[in-house]
Amino acid sequence: MAAETYGALPVLYLDSARVPSAVSTAIRRVVIDSDLAAPDACRVVLDDPGRELLTVGGFDFHKTLRVTAPPAADPTGAAAETTLFEGHVYSLGISYDELGSHTVIVAFDSSYALFNGVHTATYHNVTDSDLVTMIAGKAGIRTGTIAATSVVHDHVGQISETYWDFLTRRAREIGYVLRVRGNRLEFDRPAPADEAPGPGGFDSRDHLQLTPGGDLEVFTARVTAAQQVIEAEVRGWDDRAKQEVVATARAQTSSAQLPDEPATLGAGNANARFTAAARPLATQAECDAMVAALAERIASTSAAAEGVAHGDPRILAGVALSVGRTGGRFDGKLTVSHAEHVFDHSGYRTRFTVAGGHDRSLLGLVAAAGGARGGTPTIPGVVPGIVSNINDPEARGRVRVRLPWLSAEYETYWARVAFAGAGPDRGLLIPPEVDDEVLVAFEQGDPRRPFVLAGLYNGVDAPPFDGGVDTATGLAVRRGLRTRQGHEIMISDADGDEHVEIRTRDGRVRIHLDHDAGGLTIETDSDVEIRAGGNLRMTADQDLEISAGGSVSLSGDGGVTVTSSADVTVQGSQIKLN
Repeated sequence: MAAETYGALPVLYLDSARVPSAVSTAIRRVVIDSDLAAPDACRVVLDDPGRELLTVGGFDFHKTLRVTAPPAADPTGAAAETTLFEGHVYSLGISYDELGSHTVIVAFDSSYALFNGVHTATYHNVTDSDLVTMIAGKAGIRTGTIAATSVVHDHVGQISETYWDFLTRRAREIGYVLRVRGNRLEFDRPAPADEAPGPGGFDSRDHLQLTPGGDLEVFTARVTAAQQVIEAEVRGWDDRAKQEVVATARAQTSSAQLPDEPATLGAGNANARFTAAARPLATQAECDAMVAALAERIASTSAAAEGVAHGDPRILAGVALSVGRTGGRFDGKLTVSHAEHVFDHSGYRTRFTVAGGHDRSLLGLVAAAGGARGGTPTIPGVVPGIVSNINDPEARGRVRVRLPWLSAEYETYWARVAFAGAGPDRGLLIPPEVDDEVLVAFEQGDPRRPFVLAGLYNGVDAPPFDGGVDTATGLAVRRGLRTRQGHEIMISDADGDEHVEIRTRDGRVRIHLDHDAGGLTIETDSDVEIRAGGNLRMTADQDLEISAGGSVSLSGDGGVTVTSSADVTVQGSQIKLN
């Protein structure tokens, strides 16, 4: 038996003007995709045996294409038209097959501009909603509802990403979606399923109350307990407080409201808790936001549905609808994650998918198979960097680092530096200087958590002490420390010249410990003063000699005693005794 036809023709507008009748009567197929995980798209196929409709219709790149349609249940068009799609033309093409010659026009909504180019940038003291507003302005996109987010991030890095990838990654981490409504960019949570009308029957007049055998032609649904949990847990490390940060949330989803709740389904599973520690988190607020999104994401897999309904332009991604008369267990309210509106020779139908926050498209499945952690770009291994700032506002020895190989503008957040013996009020503190080259690593590869592991010499910045290697023997014979001002400690292991030397800049003060001769030499260009809070004793197993180019004075408030078990010789041009 032939499928029943539900007729409702779309109306096309190009730059606000309705397309000529020669175009509208040539429409063979129109497909509009509405998706929570991608820009909305529209594909128009025209019968064009004369290959003239691109010119007749005035189609060209970047022109605005708007598509409206009444519900299929109102084929007369008496109901007010609803805008189903508004975007810009990005692709023009032709196809030819046994059915004839066709012209193909493809358009995307305004968020597609976020795919233009890849960008590397840093943002300071911003919320995620701030980022959306700023980047929309850069991309020339008007904004609509931008739901305010509360967590203020000290530093956010964008690493060789499109604006789309960057913003959708930020949105996914907190359970938000990025979408366009009415040609304006929105940033908010999807409509919760409980906003839908209650499940209806065959006599329901609200087209968002779908029923099999009524306005729902095809419907499949499943509820599963597989991999469900009672609660989700997120763990991180707060280096300011030197302690872990932990947040938990009960598994629940706003994308489906059915008799079987996710946490109840998970209660029958052993170890019914999901713990995530795959992304570095430093604050309780970050953990709280992420665990809520994680619990929602896990719980949303408990229910999934697909259906084909009579065409209705109100069924869009992010919209809540209800399904009734399925046998009870599958009656409930659902939030659409993907909708496809198809106008062709068989009429107008709307296919929809309910998949929570999961991208079930082929592209989404391939990305998930790649093991990406929520799409977060990573910097694996270690990389070189240039120190740009050492004035840590918290006086913890942290530094900021530029990554010139990545971008001339990119600067990391405050990176902790690895110091030998670091501990409470102890350790070897030798901070790097601005413009030093350093070796940088990132916690779990996440560019938001940098560490400086060591300093690096290069072709411009050479090591002190001539590199420390004896070129004749190939042995390391000199080790030591030299500061920016030239003060140094040097240890020599050279054969016949083993010594330790401490000297100030230009050698004005020098202490030399000679291993070979067993001697100690202290030299200075100025005065030397030795003070002792108690007694000061100088003892020599052999001779003790004190000489001066000027006078020598001995004084003692309690007296001066000179004794010897042998002769005492006092010589002078004059000897005065008082």
